[in-house]
Amino acid sequence: MTKVDLLVLDELCYALHYELITEEEVQDLINKARCHLVFSGRFAPPWLVDAADLVTIMDSPKHPKMQGVSARPGLEY
Repeated sequence: MTKVDLLVLDELCYALHYELITEEEVQDLINKARCHLVFSGRFAPPWLVDAADLVTIMDSPKHPKMQGVSARPGLEY
């Protein structure tokens, strides 16, 4: 088994929100992990926010999308 110091699960909160993974599975990972965990995505449930040491909420008060500009290859995707 490979030892890691940091595990990043990008968009995990979306997976929870859309029930692609269960709360029990994430709780089990949190309880068993022997490394730093980073979860990203919107819709973080309150139990996950409570369990976290650090929570950052990003907001976009101004974005080209608001002026009707479509996503651009190489920038937004």
